Amino acid sequence: MRGFLALLRSNGQFAAGVVLLAVIAAFACLSFFSPYPPNDSFVVAPDVPPSADYWFGTNSRGQDLFWLLSYAIRNTLVFGIVVAVLSRLLALLIGLVAGYAGGWVDRLLMSINDTFIVLPLFSIFVLFYFVLKDHMSWPASAGPTTPA
Repeated sequence: MRGFLALLRSNGQFAAGVVLLAVIAAFACLSFFSPYPPNDSFVVAPDVPPSADYWFGTNSRGQDLFWLLSYAIRNTLVFGIVVAVLSRLLALLIGLVAGYAGGWVDRLLMSINDTFIVLPLFSIFVLFYFVLKDHMSWPASAGPTTPA
């Protein structure tokens, strides 16, 4: 605990991150105290601009946007935590099997892992290719040039 407090005092970026995380977590916890269920429509007047009663206003379905945002942040945090835990458990299991079995099992599992690492970047590379294909030059593959 002393190390955390010392880091909090000495590092401004860490302190700002902790404050931001605390604000987001507090806002997510507000969803438990919402006066309206998140899926109910027309519980308040529709299309009301931000005011003292409705801090972020209401939408055309008669839902208070402040409380909808608190539900959305809570759901996002829960989803992110569940995905992080499941991915760590899956990675641990695959790593243990690959390390214990070794040989061709290790190579197969690591090849599958490498494929999943490359997939998100592959679509970006394809997009760059189609955007920049007219501006690319390939001098090495152009073949020998003959003087005119």
